[in-house]
Amino acid sequence: MRVQSHAVTIAVFLAAGTAGAAFADEVSCRFKAETDRAELTIVWDGKTGWSGTIERGDSQTVSIREGPFTVLSKVYNPNLKTKEDVRTQAHTRMCREQTALSVPLFPESP
Repeated sequence: MRVQSHAVTIAVFLAAGTAGAAFADEVSCRFKAETDRAELTIVWDGKTGWSGTIERGDSQTVSIREGPFTVLSKVYNPNLKTKEDVRTQAHTRMCREQTALSVPLFPESP
């Protein structure tokens, strides 16, 4: 009987440890609107993880699952006098390498 109770205790402990580990693979990523107000949608795993507006000079920290993610930025096009979506592929390693990612985030030129 005593061995059984230890087995249950160990199983509960392992389950609790696994639940906490599910969040361990997230990275805090800070986005900063340097010049203009930024309207952003951050997508990872095919789902919107965060969406909102960052005012000029402000920043927003978002917890993103480790790996690639997409930043959709609404950018004003003065020639067409409309806002357009700019889609940029990024990776959480950028969040580790830089203090803050300036938004809107533009794709790198080839």
